[in-house]
Amino acid sequence: MNNISNIVVYNDEELDKYSTCSILEQVAKDGKIRKMNFYNLDIIISVGYRVNSKKATKFRQWATKVLKSYIQNSYVINADKITNERFVYL
Repeated sequence: MNNISNIVVYNDEELDKYSTCSILEQVAKDGKIRKMNFYNLDIIISVGYRVNSKKATKFRQWATKVLKSYIQNSYVINADKITNERFVYL
């Protein structure tokens, strides 16, 4: 699926195009400016649960694992931030 703009999520009005997508300009290697769509987490999750592919299945497994962990533990810990944070004492 290369074009998210025509998916059922928008057609069914589950999500709004204007609140889930930003169009940003980016300079390519050839120096030309290209407009690119950047999507928020809402649309990524919605599409991930609708698409039937190996990548979508892996995404659903990962998302379910993470959400289940958050629900069971009732909190979120950024382990990388805790272990790599450098404290500066004044």
